[in-house]
Amino acid sequence: FVFYERMLNLRIVFDRGAFTTHLIRNMSVVGCRLGEVERTEVLLDLSSANITWEGGTHALAYSYAYLAFARQDFSSALRHLQDLEFVDPFYRTGHQTLLLRVYYELEMIESLLALIPTYRRYLNRNKVLSERQKNRNRRFLSILYRLVRAREKGRSPMRLAEIREILDEEGELTDPQWLSEKWEELSSRLTP
Repeated sequence: FVFYERMLNLRIVFDRGAFTTHLIRNMSVVGCRLGEVERTEVLLDLSSANITWEGGTHALAYSYAYLAFARQDFSSALRHLQDLEFVDPFYRTGHQTLLLRVYYELEMIESLLALIPTYRRYLNRNKVLSERQKNRNRRFLSILYRLVRAREKGRSPMRLAEIREILDEEGELTDPQWLSEKWEELSSRLTP
C-alpha cells in the first residue's frame, strides 16, 4: 500500500497523463482486502484529481463501489455501480460479481436470481475472457446460487455440506473469502 502511495506522490503511475483504469481498480481492491479502507479512500480521493479520460471515471465509480461494499454500505455500493459503464470485459466481471454480492447482502433475491443466468450467458458467449477467468466466475455463480437457495429453502446440514464441498474443491474461484463468510453465516444459524 505504501508502494501505491509512493507512486502517487512521485507521479510515476500515469499513462497518458492519468492513472490507468487497472491501477485504480487494483489500488481499491488491494486496499480494501487488506482492511486499509481509510487509506484506500484517501488514495481514491487523490486519484480522482488525476482522472482525465472517460474510462477513468468508470474505474473510479467501480473503486468507490468496492470501497462502500468494504464498509458494508451496500446501498451506496449499489448507487456507485449504477454509475459504471463497462470499459473492458474485466470490469464487467468485477461489476457483475460485486453487484451480485450487493444484491445478496441487501436481500434483493429476485434481482440476484435474475442476474445469475444473464451473467452466465455473458460468460459463455464472451470471446475475450480466458477460459480460466470464465470458470472462476462460473464457480462463483454456482456457489452463490446454492447459498441463496439454502437461505431461502432452509439451511439443512445436507445443503450446507454440499456447498462446503464445492467451496473446498480444487480450482480457482472468484471471491472465495466472501463466499466462505456467507457459508459460515448460514452454518452458524443452523438449528439442530
